[in-house]
Amino acid sequence: MLIKAVMPTYNQAEFIRSALESAYILFDDMVVVDDGCTDDTDQQILAAGTPYGLTYLCHEENRGTAEAINTGIAHLEKDGVGPDIWWTWISSDNTHMRAWRACFERAIRSRVPGSVGVVYSAFIYASLHGKEHKLGEEYEANKLLNQEDCYFGPSFMIRSDVWQAVGGHRGKISHDYDHWLRVEEKCWEMGLEIVYIDEPLVRYLAHPERATCLRRHEYDVPKWREEGWKRRNQ
Repeated sequence: MLIKAVMPTYNQAEFIRSALESAYILFDDMVVVDDGCTDDTDQQILAAGTPYGLTYLCHEENRGTAEAINTGIAHLEKDGVGPDIWWTWISSDNTHMRAWRACFERAIRSRVPGSVGVVYSAFIYASLHGKEHKLGEEYEANKLLNQEDCYFGPSFMIRSDVWQAVGGHRGKISHDYDHWLRVEEKCWEMGLEIVYIDEPLVRYLAHPERATCLRRHEYDVPKWREEGWKRRNQ
């Protein structure tokens, strides 16, 4: 099993070093996409030790997280796609627990070989003020379509052939909501399980500089929900 990650980043120099140091040892390949950063993100990446398996790509101008993810995935696709290759994207201001990979591999191996399309886990929601609490929800079909928050969260991986069949991220802030709707549908079509791990394996840092805070007015969840309803009722 190969597990590969894309880390899109835009002006998160304050956090990216910790994010990298917690994550790079967990993955067989890792792509950092600098989405036109204007701070010293590149220096922080170097300070993290330029870990093995790390590829650094750079957009000349800020294009948004969806495009940065797609750039990273396009790079990973060059090395092949298949049921034993898994992809994820991770934020440059979150940190991963050391047990992340072992827990995800165990969840897959506990199922019938080839039967899983997605694995996701609970996570810790942490504020800058030191308050923390666990978040996570068991998978239920159509649950996502009936709520605005993308409960799949920041700790997940998707089988690469599923991701490729679904296509890339679209839109701006709620691109993950749309992508998850399409991933869910593709898993149904392919007869694959979506597996939840009830253990917090990523620490999500809530701070005012996250794009979800700065650009909340750009949320386009209603658009993606409407599209989803149309697809599922054809």
